[in-house]
Amino acid sequence: MEWEALSLNVFRHPLSPHREALEELGTTPSRKILDLPHGTKVRAAGLLESLQRPPTKSGRPVYFLLIEDERGLLQATIFESVYARDGHLLHREGAFLLEGVVEQDSRRGFSFLVHRIESLREALAGSVIPTPRVTPSSGAFLRAGRRGRRAG
Repeated sequence: MEWEALSLNVFRHPLSPHREALEELGTTPSRKILDLPHGTKVRAAGLLESLQRPPTKSGRPVYFLLIEDERGLLQATIFESVYARDGHLLHREGAFLLEGVVEQDSRRGFSFLVHRIESLREALAGSVIPTPRVTPSSGAFLRAGRRGRRAG
C-alpha cells in the first residue's frame, strides 16, 4: 500500500520479502559486487532507477542501467548486442535479474558488464514485485517515477 500511495517504501525495501528467493536464484547484493575481483561472473537483481544512453566517441550505443536493491545502487553497462537481444525488457519491466561479469581495473575502476537481462517478476515465478513507473526524463533515457528520489 505504501508503494501505491507514495511510490516508495518507508517500512521496508520492496525486494526484502523476496530475499530468500533471490538467494536461491544466486544473486549477489550490490555492495558485495563492488568488492568482487576482476572477471567474476555474477547475478544481480534490482529495481530500475534510471537508464541512460549517452553519446559516445565511436557513435556505437552503450547503455548505463542504474538498479537498486536492498543494499544500495549498482550501475551496470549494457552494450549494443545485449541491448538488441534483451533491451525490450528495459522498457517493459521495472525490476530486473542481470547476469554479467565484474571488471575491476586500477585505471578505469569498477564496472559491471551485463551479458543477459531477465524480468525479475518472471524469474520469481510471477511474484508480486512493486515496480517503479518508468518515465522519460531529460538527461536519462528512462527514470523511475518515485517521488523524493533522484537517480543519476
